Amino acid sequence: MELQAIYSALASTLSPDQQQRQAAEAALKGWEGQPGYVSSLFRVVNSAEVAVEVRQAGIVYFKNIVNKHWEREQPIEGGTPEQQWVIGEDERIFVRTSIVEALVQADAKCRPVIAESLRRIAGNDFPDKMPTFLQDVAQRLDVSAPPDQILGALIALRVLVKNYEYSSSQKRSDPLAQILPTCFPRMVPLMEATLSAPCGDEKAAEMQKVMIKVVWSSLHQSVPPYLQDGQIFMQWMHLIYRVIEAPVPDSCKVLGDRDPDELGKVIFWKCKRWAAQILHRLFQKYGNPKHAEKHFKDKGREGEIILSRAFHDQLANSFLQMFMNMLATKAQGQFLPERFVVEALNYLQTAVTLAKTWQDMKASNSHESSI
Repeated sequence: MELQAIYSALASTLSPDQQQRQAAEAALKGWEGQPGYVSSLFRVVNSAEVAVEVRQAGIVYFKNIVNKHWEREQPIEGGTPEQQWVIGEDERIFVRTSIVEALVQADAKCRPVIAESLRRIAGNDFPDKMPTFLQDVAQRLDVSAPPDQILGALIALRVLVKNYEYSSSQKRSDPLAQILPTCFPRMVPLMEATLSAPCGDEKAAEMQKVMIKVVWSSLHQSVPPYLQDGQIFMQWMHLIYRVIEAPVPDSCKVLGDRDPDELGKVIFWKCKRWAAQILHRLFQKYGNPKHAEKHFKDKGREGEIILSRAFHDQLANSFLQMFMNMLATKAQGQFLPERFVVEALNYLQTAVTLAKTWQDMKASNSHESSI
């Protein structure tokens, strides 16, 4: 299809003239079903030569097409013309192999829309029809790469892993066994780099937040076998600990006359809140080795029993002290977002139920009085 025609129609959808807008929308709708339309539309909206507002309009059209038509691989017999339209495999291949780069090149407004399209595409096609996707992502997770390239790849990874966030262990097992060993080793130096970045570096914090959310989606239901490796698990727990302990800019420490909800949404606090959520989830699920053994022993999940013992014996009290230290700063007047406070208190609430952490809490009299 003529790329210029698609560009002109997209541009006209932004016209203040109602008749011109309606004609452009009708043209875009009329092209649906024509061979090459989807790939041509995707080319237009990802071209750096196209005006940003036109790209933003076009990517929404693309997302709507993906939502309506991507999962249909055979025409519906007796259906409407729209229901009989099947996106050609050559166009699908083009989109699958181009969408990571599209995320890299997109602006902040287009990225979430492309990510939503990727969620639907990967949910339907990964891994069988996307054999190069993981490598496309992994090769961009390079600490020496430009920040936008890293962030785009991290968002693609987050979308992919989030598709399995609520899946059963059986459904998550094979995909995560491919994803985590390919991408997590490359995320470690990236996490180190974000933690070493100057305080207040928002780009570093944005990458850090996405990586923390990747970890969250990976272990929300249960810790997968890859992360049950003792060395790997401890490595990531150390990184999560450092995220919470890392300083925030002075402007984020004092509320003043600002809205606490808005200040709590600052990227640096978001990183800490997601990290705290991970620790509470792990403590809640694995903090009691006796419960873990009872729950996992007959299910062939010995790795999670070992992990539970490690968390209880080596980590639980360190994280407890960290949360108590953070809560003490709030009592001294420093700002802490409500959602972080909730996660910290949830951790303390779980700690009360275990003898090891409860003894540590009682011994910290100075913190108790402050909290």
